[in-house]
Amino acid sequence: MKYKCPACGYSPNKQDALVETRLLFNNFPKDIQKHLKEIIKVVNKTTYSGQIPVEYKYRFMYGLSVINHDSIRRTIQIWNSGQYGKQGKNLIYFVAIAKNKQETEKAQLKGEQLIRGHNPPDITKSKTNKKDKSKYEKYNKAFNNLKDTKHPPKF
Repeated sequence: MKYKCPACGYSPNKQDALVETRLLFNNFPKDIQKHLKEIIKVVNKTTYSGQIPVEYKYRFMYGLSVINHDSIRRTIQIWNSGQYGKQGKNLIYFVAIAKNKQETEKAQLKGEQLIRGHNPPDITKSKTNKKDKSKYEKYNKAFNNLKDTKHPPKF
């Protein structure tokens, strides 16, 4: 009898878990795949002594499948900078960091903008109207006429 959890989709059959793990892994871009292989390799070596169960890899890939790629990339940077794999943290810890990054992304961006300020305006887009341009041209002509005179203007 094949059992499959209705909530998470977990199946105790190791062959099915292995196939689904590969399918979920192939859905990620190549750069993320490379880093995830390194993370699994380090965690397998330090935490599981080279014998990580297939079910744990499946749970790891299934947990990451619902997270967007930008959050996973940021999580990989955090994981590598903190060297969590060498500290004995497991793959579920990585998934928890990624979910937290995705959930708090908007609030964190808003907080960073309040602390550091907003981005400068885009100068490639011109916001001046023709009416404003004609007003500035009139002042520019008057300024150019003043340059020709030797005496400064009296106000």
